[in-house]
Amino acid sequence: KMGKCGHLCEVLPENISSIEGILKNHTVDKRMKLEIPGAGEALNEVVLRVTAPDKVGRFKIEYRTSSFVVTGDGVLVTTPTGSTAYSLAAGGPVIEDGCPVFCITPICSLDFKSFPRVISSDHEITITVLDRPCHMTLDGYEPSTLSVGDIITVKRSVNYVVFWRKK
Repeated sequence: KMGKCGHLCEVLPENISSIEGILKNHTVDKRMKLEIPGAGEALNEVVLRVTAPDKVGRFKIEYRTSSFVVTGDGVLVTTPTGSTAYSLAAGGPVIEDGCPVFCITPICSLDFKSFPRVISSDHEITITVLDRPCHMTLDGYEPSTLSVGDIITVKRSVNYVVFWRKK
């Protein structure tokens, strides 16, 4: 499936025949991935979202010496590649591809102090589910359920996704 407005929409489906030309004359584009130990990896984002659609939840976010709580529908952590997807729709910034950063984006936050934060991808982020069960999805795949008190860690993966790009 191809996106329509982001970093990965270089060839439209109707122009798929241009792939042969790309393979003959290309550059290599390496993209950072997120790792959630015990859960997997993601190119775009990890999303934590309360399971009850009419309730808000609280999530404690920690990295380096920073600690804050997001109260709302959820929170996501994105790579620059994923910044033009769900994070953008939730009010996050578009991040230049290749920048070694993550973005932490609250989803429909009730706290006016909760705003998107761009941080170095050298930092590990821990997210604690404080008061309601939630679903966690990596790149929109099958969700897993997290319970109150569960903690996940988000860090830069040692693996990359590699794309061949037309010159």
